[in-house]
Amino acid sequence: MMEQDVAVAMICFSVLCAPAVLGGFQSKRSLTWCFNALSAVCVGIAYHYSSHPMVYLPMLMLAVTSWLFAVGFAVNQS
Repeated sequence: MMEQDVAVAMICFSVLCAPAVLGGFQSKRSLTWCFNALSAVCVGIAYHYSSHPMVYLPMLMLAVTSWLFAVGFAVNQS
């Protein structure tokens, strides 16, 4: 069980850091970090309710969508 908790923590950490690294810490920081935080919270909720498919599947999809928005805001320099 501890290995699974560590894996989820590493996933949340990489979700939070990847868009900021891609954007070079220069682009729309508030939107990037807002979508990053939303994505990490969704991953945590999905992990907490992993025995309920009607909860964790939408949360995982929302996490992926939020992360893609964060990456988009991080790489878009205009």
